[in-house]
Order: sequence, then structure tokens, then C-alpha cells
Amino acid sequence: VARNCAHFTRNTTDKYLTMDEQNYRDVLALGSGTAKVVRFLSYAPELGRTDVPDPYYVGGYEGVYALVEAASTGLLAAIREENELGNSCCVVNKSAY
Repeated sequence: VARNCAHFTRNTTDKYLTMDEQNYRDVLALGSGTAKVVRFLSYAPELGRTDVPDPYYVGGYEGVYALVEAASTGLLAAIREENELGNSCCVVNKSAY
């Protein structure tokens, strides 16, 4: 769930995902806490990118979708690993979309 971070503390969740460097710096500037602040594309290091561009300004919605999909796959794998869930906990049927 995306939300405005203006009135949050970093003690209310485990992790905040940021889409670009400015988001990352803005969230860190809101204060300290127990939540990790992580760049979303860090879950897809094979892409060699750190920022998800805003498709409204740069065009290329399909390219941005591919970045988000790759990072989402990596995030899910990290959650599985962190919680010792293995690879069989969730099955995504892409044909349903």
C-alpha cells in the first residue's frame, strides 16, 4: 500500500520501499526508527539500476512495469527467505492478469 509518509514514524512498519533517490532521502530525513528504508530496485540488482523512473514524465510505461515486476519478484523472494517460507508458499498465475 502506497501512502504519504509525512506523518509516520519509522517504528510503524518493518520496511519502507522507495522508488528513487529523492524518495529515499526524503524518507530518511523524516527521522530514525526501526524500519529499514530500502530502494525498491535493490531487489533486482541484475537490472543495474537504482531508480524507477516516473513513466508520466519519461514515457515507457511497459519498461517501468518490467522494472517493477522484476523488483517485486525479488522482494517476494527476500520475504520468503527472511521468513523461511521456501519457494512453494505463493504461486502467481500470470494468465489471470
